[in-house]
Amino acid sequence: MRAGGVGKEGENPMTRTIAALALALAPFLAGLAAPAPAGAAHHEPVLQAYLVDVKPGKLEQYRGEVKKLAGVMKRIGSPGVVRMWRATAAGPQTGRVLVGVEYPNGTAWAENQAKLEADAEWRRIMSGLPAIRTLQSHAVWRDISTSPPAGGAGSVLVVTGVRVKPGRLEDYRKRVGGASAINERLGLSGSMRMWHAEIAGPATGAVAVGVVYPDLATYVSDQAKIASDAEWQKLLSGLSEIRTLESRSLYEEITP
Repeated sequence: MRAGGVGKEGENPMTRTIAALALALAPFLAGLAAPAPAGAAHHEPVLQAYLVDVKPGKLEQYRGEVKKLAGVMKRIGSPGVVRMWRATAAGPQTGRVLVGVEYPNGTAWAENQAKLEADAEWRRIMSGLPAIRTLQSHAVWRDISTSPPAGGAGSVLVVTGVRVKPGRLEDYRKRVGGASAINERLGLSGSMRMWHAEIAGPATGAVAVGVVYPDLATYVSDQAKIASDAEWQKLLSGLSEIRTLESRSLYEEITP
């Protein structure tokens, strides 16, 4: 398996790769050897994410194949955790499927690749996937959240993808991290994570903020609360000074 942007001509690789963050929600403890932003946790989780188009009528078959791949990972003792999501409100991305494997750190991710590529069953299953799905992007992300998320369980995920202006990443992290006080005051249920694209072709360097909710009703309720909150709207308005909004999408989990 190789990391990098793969997609259709004319599509925005940034949008494809941001979408592939949907699995970035498990609580991991360590990270890649790449330089971390000032003030970031010394160790960060790593996410290997795939965005695919599943052929009509093949979703359940594809879910079954992903379950087999997860079984291979368990057999070889891989620390990776597999999750699978489907875009339900994502503009041109609606209907696409996101598969992600989350690792406790970059070393675990790298070691796991060698073991899987040497496994005959893994290679056999992977060789059959092109018959039921088309790979649109494959990327590796590093967690740059300012603090561990509260909770994190849920079946609905909203991902906001941005381009942060040069030299402003740490400022952006602090501002977004500062929203936790507002969330607590409003009694919001969403649990937030922030990720940075480390190996993502043209989208390398992109940032994505993911918020997971217990269900769709909770998401709708939380949106109503922040829409009428002056402090939240002021924070959101200020972010436009240091970042450009690229995408905002909603996903529902379909892990087999």
